[in-house]
Amino acid sequence: MKRIICFFLSPLLLTFSLCACTAKPQDFSWQGLSITLTSNYEEKEITEKSAIYTSYKDLCVVEITFESFEDLILMEYDPEMSLEAYAQMAIADNELEAEVKTKDGVVYYNYTDKADKQEFTNMVTVHRCGDGYWLVRFASLTQDYETAEAQFISFAKTVKSEN
Repeated sequence: MKRIICFFLSPLLLTFSLCACTAKPQDFSWQGLSITLTSNYEEKEITEKSAIYTSYKDLCVVEITFESFEDLILMEYDPEMSLEAYAQMAIADNELEAEVKTKDGVVYYNYTDKADKQEFTNMVTVHRCGDGYWLVRFASLTQDYETAEAQFISFAKTVKSEN
């Protein structure tokens, strides 16, 4: 009898454990921008300059920053520049070794950096919403980046202005 119960109970427990681990879409908002991540993410730090969301389960970080058209004009940049031109400007201003790419309609660039003796790969997506440009930086361990990239693109496609 125990074998029969175990035979039927094991698949049921496996199903419940898989369902319990499935992250659900979750919206996050900051200064008029929203992005849909998953319930694995939580708000880590919100400041006047950026919003940071982390997923300890996925070992990923999402950071959002904003630059207004007014700020660009003050720095003598054209606020009507393309997403690609803005990405190129961000690369140059941050002295990064990167090239602008487009995938599934998402404009982005990648770079790597190190923290706590670990190497991270960053995907920075560029968005024009509301009254400025938004940079959404997704970061994962370099060894996990190839797997994470498709989800980062998916997340980036959900970015929208709340205005």
